[in-house]
Amino acid sequence: MAGELAIDGAKIADTAENLLHMLPEGVFEMGIENVKSYHRKMPFVTNGTQKRYVSFGNGVHGSFSHCINVGTAVCPGYLKDTRNTFNRLYQRVRKVMERGNRMTVRIVGENHNI
Repeated sequence: MAGELAIDGAKIADTAENLLHMLPEGVFEMGIENVKSYHRKMPFVTNGTQKRYVSFGNGVHGSFSHCINVGTAVCPGYLKDTRNTFNRLYQRVRKVMERGNRMTVRIVGENHNI
């Protein structure tokens, strides 16, 4: 499913997510944690019971790993510039956390915008 990630109403990235593993509408906290299976730190969104990692890339990998992929939409469900978009988002979340602030995202609507 194609969507959009916005912070304070400003679009940051387009998103792609597997329909079977989409998060429900609601407010989710965003953070960063070390993910041993990926051997790196990754941003995540969670509502306390469900969690999805934010990743880069396209296709089967993102679908099977239940990640929300970020980038620039070429067509629905296919993204380009995923690594650069991911890196910019990661740095933004990291800076918010370093300042001791919380970041939340709201998932809304049929288009599953974040």
